[in-house]
Amino acid sequence: MAGTQSQRRAKLKSLLTTILVLSSTFSSLSRAIAQPEQKVTNSYKQIQINFIPANSDLPNRGTPSTKHGTGSRGDCSYNQGIPPLTSLTGARSLQLTLNGHPTFWFYVPYSSNEATSGQFSLQDQYGENDIYRVNFQPPAQPGIVSISLPSTETSLEVDQSYRWNLEINCHTSDSSEPTAATVTGIVKRISPSRELQQQLRAAKMPMERIAVYAKHHIWYETLNELAQLRLKKPQANTLESVWIELLRDENVGLEHIANEPIIGTLETTSQ
Repeated sequence: MAGTQSQRRAKLKSLLTTILVLSSTFSSLSRAIAQPEQKVTNSYKQIQINFIPANSDLPNRGTPSTKHGTGSRGDCSYNQGIPPLTSLTGARSLQLTLNGHPTFWFYVPYSSNEATSGQFSLQDQYGENDIYRVNFQPPAQPGIVSISLPSTETSLEVDQSYRWNLEINCHTSDSSEPTAATVTGIVKRISPSRELQQQLRAAKMPMERIAVYAKHHIWYETLNELAQLRLKKPQANTLESVWIELLRDENVGLEHIANEPIIGTLETTSQ
């Protein structure tokens, strides 16, 4: 009987030891998993994105670039309390890219119930010759959306300016004919300086790369890479704060859409 009790105590002691070891192991693993996440969160807080605009000239001919929508055949219906159709790229000094196939971002205030169709075109700097033209489906709800020049299309030439146009067609209550809201802007591809190349190679995290682009006036990449990060991590409050601060920057001037949702890429259809 005493032997049996002794054996039970020995088994219980062994079981408790095993539980303590497993508990210690799980605790260590939890700390190891949480630590990188903490580092990522801290990295967003530590890096501030300050966009420095370039003093480059816009083309003197063609339609002037504008951030807010204008209507050549009458605007789509204006929604009270909602910002107008707005370009996030190509206005003022927000025109530079390093990419031969850049991504263009817009705020579209119309849902698919209000807008019937849309068209995006890329032309030479005077708006005389088409480089690329595509139709797209309006988003299901208002928000910030993008269109990219496909890699299958001819790459933008270095040191050349191009004009893009976005047009959205809406039905109106008093006419069977659709009316269009439009916005236009400029994109100019440049070569990276040696300093910029070195700083991009030295950047170890995406936020560091974005800060480098912003420092060197490269707005298209600054905006696009930050937007892509937000789409990958929609619950990251620190990324949202960086995004809002960037759009509210006095050199950017997009504070009126800083809090609008980022939806993603528009669905395009061939001509």
